[in-house]
Amino acid sequence: MAHFLKIVFICVLSLFSVAVARATTQGLREGTKSAYKDGVFFTEVVYEMDASANVASAVVDEIYEGMQTAPTSKLGWAWKNLGRHQNVENDIMMWEKGVSLNPSTSAYSLCLAIQMAGQDEPMLFDVEGTLKRRNGKGRNRRVELDVTKKIKILNSASFVVESFPYEKGRSLIVVKTRIRFGWFFRMFFSEQRYRQIMEWRIQGFALNIKNHTESKAKAS
Repeated sequence: MAHFLKIVFICVLSLFSVAVARATTQGLREGTKSAYKDGVFFTEVVYEMDASANVASAVVDEIYEGMQTAPTSKLGWAWKNLGRHQNVENDIMMWEKGVSLNPSTSAYSLCLAIQMAGQDEPMLFDVEGTLKRRNGKGRNRRVELDVTKKIKILNSASFVVESFPYEKGRSLIVVKTRIRFGWFFRMFFSEQRYRQIMEWRIQGFALNIKNHTESKAKAS
């Protein structure tokens, strides 16, 4: 079961979507919060970054472009340390076997291979949705993937990454997730279990974006 729970997380981070309301910097506070309602788990992570809004927007663009072609290789920095618990060697390998995006309709499909340590063959997951990039007011940038096809372990999974200008020379990165597990996995995911398995990884994903953005700002 632990292997399947890790696979759930990797799939969620491969499914970008926006079943959440558009945010503004008003009311955003740095930190992580999660909630559960009507069978759905929600998480929001906010980080302040020592990087301009232009640099932050460029990183969100990088995420969008990487998702179009090779998310596991081009965005390796974003997945860093997310396949393992602390003090345990990484035991997950993942790679895309096929990615396509129709720019006219934003229709997106991804065949994701995930192999756990000790497994002879990888498990394949076909993801279908719509991948979009939006430019908001105030130089904020947003990437969304709305999943349109259920997979065995998830009924739906929503994910959004958005950057905002903040103070002079600084910016915010916001990561929001909305996850509804399939009926079988719902039996195993209490709120405490969700925090132990999922929340810290979502927070780590946002932290990787922060670190990557600040590194680019220092190099520019």
